[in-house]
Amino acid sequence: MGIYGLIANSVALPGVALALAGVVVGSVLAGFATQMLRHLVWGVRPGDPLTFVAVGLVSLGVAAAASFLPALRVARLNLAETLRQE
Repeated sequence: MGIYGLIANSVALPGVALALAGVVVGSVLAGFATQMLRHLVWGVRPGDPLTFVAVGLVSLGVAAAASFLPALRVARLNLAETLRQE
């Protein structure tokens, strides 16, 4: 594993793991809440699996971008020079 793999593991993956846990917990809670909120949704069935999957995937995509973009920025740093400046 090179430096990019190390940076991805230490910087990006914890953010994606937290987002995945949030999507799972949020989906379970939303599944229970759909019956209470049935009168607030139009044009979609409460508990529609396609909607749940689409929202989860979009959320994970945003979290992955928000985690990996800073990791790529860190990977481009000259680590020796950065440590010397500290």
